[in-house]
Amino acid sequence: MLSKLGEIERDIIYKMFKRKIIGGVHKSREDIARWFRIDMRGSVKLALEALVRSSLVLKKPSSYGDRFSLNRDKLPEIERTLEEDL
Repeated sequence: MLSKLGEIERDIIYKMFKRKIIGGVHKSREDIARWFRIDMRGSVKLALEALVRSSLVLKKPSSYGDRFSLNRDKLPEIERTLEEDL
């Protein structure tokens, strides 16, 4: 599954993993987009939605906007892919 990810999707997963945005820890779409250059932020938001569709990232609706975190159930797959990329 992760082998089909693009560069932006891999970067999002790497940065979320590095910052331990996993399970009960969440970040907003805007906060995640700020980790990237301004000209990439639109693509980051689209890539984040693709990651939600692939169930690698979970979306949690809240009264103050959607929050995102890595899917704890997919961590072995995520870690394996990150190790291959390094």
